[in-house]
Amino acid sequence: MNPESTQSIEHYGSLFTAFEAGLNGGASSTVHTVRQAALEALRREGFPTRHDEAWRHTNPAPLSTGLYGPTDTTSLTTSDLSDWSIEGLQDGPLLVFVNGQFSEAHSRLTDIPDGVQIQRLSEAIAGENALVAEHLGKIAQVEDGGFAALNTAFVDDGVLVSVDPSTLWDVPIEILYITRPGPNPTLVTPRTLVVAGDGSQVQFVETFVTIGAGDHLTTPVTEIWLGVGATVEHTRLQIDTDQGHHTSSLFVREGEDARFTSHSIGLGGKLVRNDVTTVLAGERIVSTLNGLFLSRGQEHVDNYTSIEHAAPNCESHELYKSILADASNGVFRGKIHVHQIAQQTDAYQSNQNLLIGDDAGIMSKPQLEIYADDVKCSHGSTTGELDDEAIFYLRARGIGEATARGVLTRAFADELVDCISHEAIRSHVDALVTLRLEQVLASGSES
Repeated sequence: MNPESTQSIEHYGSLFTAFEAGLNGGASSTVHTVRQAALEALRREGFPTRHDEAWRHTNPAPLSTGLYGPTDTTSLTTSDLSDWSIEGLQDGPLLVFVNGQFSEAHSRLTDIPDGVQIQRLSEAIAGENALVAEHLGKIAQVEDGGFAALNTAFVDDGVLVSVDPSTLWDVPIEILYITRPGPNPTLVTPRTLVVAGDGSQVQFVETFVTIGAGDHLTTPVTEIWLGVGATVEHTRLQIDTDQGHHTSSLFVREGEDARFTSHSIGLGGKLVRNDVTTVLAGERIVSTLNGLFLSRGQEHVDNYTSIEHAAPNCESHELYKSILADASNGVFRGKIHVHQIAQQTDAYQSNQNLLIGDDAGIMSKPQLEIYADDVKCSHGSTTGELDDEAIFYLRARGIGEATARGVLTRAFADELVDCISHEAIRSHVDALVTLRLEQVLASGSES
């Protein structure tokens, strides 16, 4: 275990004791066994260090040595909500959490169709919902300790979404997790569990946003289970401050003939780490991972993805892009693992990065690990600045240099924004990306 994080792990152990004491009868539940196992893994394995291969290019010390804890700050104004909820989804469900606490006054849970269950995770745990016992923590990787283990040890509230077999619902579910830092370093541990039954269809969007200043660590974990022939589209928005530390973990298990699409959009944060692990566990699966990240100042963003082809005749498509200004830094490490049984795999992975600051940089390492011989797999990485010839072409047509740079940068980002299928979500993301691009381009022009 990392000796530097010994104090913080002891700190979290003390917090867990207090948390456990407040559970009353819940301390004997199946879920609490999962919590205890996660805490033991954290105590045994600790937090990652730069000596770990997966963290070689990111220093986790600011995350692992901080003494973060819960806060009682849960206030939220109507203005706060309107800034971050999605216009055009007013008729659909909205679940709002502030520092892990459910805000009933700002949430909507009406007009849920038969075959769809949307429930606060705390209620599902208290009611001993069988889906929670069967699925929570079963694909989240906590045995090696780390931040997913920290989240799991303190899992309390969040969202459970369950869709019955053959139920098709095209109204997106909106989940808004707000971090509002308190006077002391603040810990927030959001948790989402989605179970899509055989032949079902569902779409949901998670927004993780920080309002206000203050040191904080947000450690969301999302688990998604897709049954045979299920279709899930997941959009994830992360908007943080220059004091924000954010480590997210997405775990997906896909059944035969499933269709999964992920859109991950990152718009700021002092230190951000996103882990994505998806397992293609049946034949004829199509899995798509899209990512777009915009950074400036001294921000550091690390994306670590893993696609496990564990069955034959599957496809995976991965495209991650970054736009980096000033002295911001990025990391992309993506691995496609094709098991020996996974013949006739078709896998594509690409990482593309645009540097618009002289001191910006990225470490990009796409990887293929192939043990089958009948496959079609490719990967690639490109990093560079805006094309001078393209800028010259636009300027020759009367477009100013700053505008030309904006047009080209926007086109680079739009490829991923345009992949979002739902118009209201796409428009919302488009507006957020536009605002962030203005900030990033202004920073880039000054560097």
